[in-house]
Amino acid sequence: MIVLVNYHQAQSFNHLITMKKCYYILLFIYILSSCKNETTLNYNTALVPTSEFINLNLDDRTTTAVKTLFLHTTKEGKEYIVFQNEDQNEIQIYELPSCELFRKIKFQEEGPEGVGKFIGFYITDLNNYILTRPDRTLIYFGDSCGHIRKQINYQYTDNKEYLIPGVSATATFGPIAIASNSLLLTQLLNPYFGNKILEKAPVCIAIDTIRKITKALPFHFPPIKSETDILKNKMVGNEYSYSRCFNGKQFVYSFSFDEKLYVTSLWHDTIITKEVKSKYIDHLQTLEDYSQTALKKMCEIAMYRNIVYDPFRQIYYRIVYPEVEVEESNTNDYRTQLEYGHKKFAIIILGETVFPEYIYNPMIMFVRKDGLYISRSHYKNPDYDDSLLCFERLKLETE
Repeated sequence: MIVLVNYHQAQSFNHLITMKKCYYILLFIYILSSCKNETTLNYNTALVPTSEFINLNLDDRTTTAVKTLFLHTTKEGKEYIVFQNEDQNEIQIYELPSCELFRKIKFQEEGPEGVGKFIGFYITDLNNYILTRPDRTLIYFGDSCGHIRKQINYQYTDNKEYLIPGVSATATFGPIAIASNSLLLTQLLNPYFGNKILEKAPVCIAIDTIRKITKALPFHFPPIKSETDILKNKMVGNEYSYSRCFNGKQFVYSFSFDEKLYVTSLWHDTIITKEVKSKYIDHLQTLEDYSQTALKKMCEIAMYRNIVYDPFRQIYYRIVYPEVEVEESNTNDYRTQLEYGHKKFAIIILGETVFPEYIYNPMIMFVRKDGLYISRSHYKNPDYDDSLLCFERLKLETE
């Protein structure tokens, strides 16, 4: 029997594994175009904090543990920070550079325009939003007033294969990408494919918004666990967690327990792999202990995490968690700590730079022309203020 791990369960595992161990961000430069010359890369580049901040004042119903956040730039060049406040079923928009609240968009949970408790979204412009749900294979198209224009059910593919819900989150998995009239949405490991789960389960699906037809794209999960183990449910749930980013032409996938990166074409019909190994991880090993001690061990094992594309410098940021030891704690504390990222991290830019403990939350980051911005709103940061979502700019420097 296969147990379906939904988004909420996957998030729970993600939180648990980020408790108190060190985490790292791997920043590597990977040239996707063959016309670029790799000999020009500098292997002594580091990210340096600038003490330049963006501070967003939050109301008392908004948490700093944001899971979906975008920097949105209009055609006129105006910038906004747009994120979801899950507890209130709303999207909040802050204007830059003033950092003033521009708009809140409340979506109804029930009724004719109800979207349930949505998790994850994608912004196409300030008047149009695409919402996803963790519990149903539904996508909603909403506007800036919280009205729903239409919805699409992607319950099964054009080949009548059943699908599972996907979410457009930036803290994990990766947001929706749009190509032509299609939405490219991630999938978790799909138990409906039974004993052909690794052979057949798609990592990504393409939802045609005009014809309302869904296709499974030809990219499947790597053999991190055997199909036998999967079928016998010898899994704790985080083995097939992953992240992806999109550079406008290609996707790059980072699986938690795989050193390789998977670079796919737009429609995933061409796939190449690239070894990108952190010097802080000697060996990757999924958890084999399913006893009561598993929770603590999940916080200690090494793995790779999120990947983010920087279009201005044509580089990628990959979060890495090395193996560590953590002290005994309770489940609630583990979960809270993991929502805000690990105890400390380093940033690797063809070299690795260690950052201070409990200062940054790299689950929330975005890229601007002047650098990478990472949240400083870690709840164990001595300067933490739960009414403030704070970002610091990091700049690239050559040593």
